[in-house]
Amino acid sequence: MKLRLNYWQLIALFSPFILVIGCTFMPNHIRAKYYINTELICLLLCIVFLLAISYQTYLVISFNKKIKGTIWIIINNVPPVLLTFFCTYGCALLLTEDFNGKKSPDGPASGSDFWLVKMIVGILFIHELITFFVVNNLYVSAKIEKVKDSLLRQKLSDDFWEPMKKLLIISILSTAGSFVVAIVAVIIKSRFLKD
Repeated sequence: MKLRLNYWQLIALFSPFILVIGCTFMPNHIRAKYYINTELICLLLCIVFLLAISYQTYLVISFNKKIKGTIWIIINNVPPVLLTFFCTYGCALLLTEDFNGKKSPDGPASGSDFWLVKMIVGILFIHELITFFVVNNLYVSAKIEKVKDSLLRQKLSDDFWEPMKKLLIISILSTAGSFVVAIVAVIIKSRFLKD
C-alpha cells in the first residue's frame, strides 16, 4: 500500500498548525467561552507534528526497505517518532486532568529540579528537527541519484521523493506562516485587544 498525499491533503494536515497559533493569542475571555485551554492547543499541535513526522518516517523506512538500505536510517527515525508520541500522550493526560478537575497544585518542586529531563528533551527535539528537515531528505535524494536504471529511479522518485518534497515544502511554508500569524497576533493583541 502506497500512501501518497497531494498538496491539498498536506495543507489540510498542517492547517491546524496555523489555527493553533491564532488560538494561542486569543483574548482569555474568548478562549474560556469556547473551552480553548493551553492543554488543548498543545495536544492539537502535537497531533499535527506526530502525523507529519510519522508520514515522513513511513516514507523513509519504506524507501529504505525498497532499496535494501542501511539499518541506521531506521534507528535514526525512531527517537523523533517516540518523542512526538510521548509529547502527544503527555498533552492528552494534561488535558484529561484539566477537564476532570484533578490538576495537581504547584508543589515545592521547581523547574530547576528537572534540568536533566529538559536537556534530554531539548536534545531529542533538535535531533527531530535535523532528521525531519535535513537527514531524511538528503538520504532519499542521494540514494535515488545513485540508481543507474532510469525507470527505477523515476519510480522511486515518484513513490518516495516527490511526497517527501511536498511534505518538506508544506512544512516550511506552515512554519513560516505560523511565525507570521504569531507576529501579527502579538501586535494585534498588544495594541488593540485588552483582557
